[in-house]
Amino acid sequence: MFANTLDTLLRYIDRANVFLKWLSYLCLGFILLVMGYEIVLRYIFNSPTKFAFESATIAQVVLVSLGAGYVLREEGHVSISLVTERLPARQSNKLTGITSLIGFFMSAWLTYLLLDSALFSWKREEILETLSIPVYPFKFLLVLGLAFLSLQFLVRSRQYFNKGKN
Repeated sequence: MFANTLDTLLRYIDRANVFLKWLSYLCLGFILLVMGYEIVLRYIFNSPTKFAFESATIAQVVLVSLGAGYVLREEGHVSISLVTERLPARQSNKLTGITSLIGFFMSAWLTYLLLDSALFSWKREEILETLSIPVYPFKFLLVLGLAFLSLQFLVRSRQYFNKGKN
């Protein structure tokens, strides 16, 4: 029963990362619009904006954070397979499961640290210089993305440990 509940939870995490991928696509669309607007104003009307660079930079960081779990889900991150290629499939799957657990703990620690930073920004009412808007909503989006990356490492670990049993 516990295994079924765990598998159901892991499927929801998997789906949530697919949803977050679409939010990261919205960030990409926003970057394209803002930078296109900046290019037109700067080079055609000789009137650059003050907000384009900072807002595009923030959107890019949020894009990477929200899309990281999905990229892991699709095995799109850069990996070093020198050792795992030489191992039998069963051992390779177990090793990938172990490294995924390590990845979970490392990204969970980073999530905790970023959450602390986001809470600190919220308490201090930290604002962005150019845009004059609060920083903490963007930091909380980063926390969300990193949290789901951490959880996706658990999903991946479970998948590879199950492959290793065969």
